Amino acid sequence: LRKQKLYDEAERYYTRALEICPDDENLYFNLGRAMYEASKLEHAANAVRICLSLNPRHREAAKLARAVARAQGT
Repeated sequence: LRKQKLYDEAERYYTRALEICPDDENLYFNLGRAMYEASKLEHAANAVRICLSLNPRHREAAKLARAVARAQGT
């Protein structure tokens, strides 16, 4: 329960930060990572997709995209 609360807080934080800096690839990556850890896989996939569209060479985002795809069974 405590862990889920932290992920919910992270989601709010990153979502708010992205309203201010909508082109920050690292904010999208961090949002994606938090959503992956919270098992919100569709949200994670979307955030990572945007991160990679902003920076196709973001290695950690590419790794996370593969992990999300595996978790989704695709």
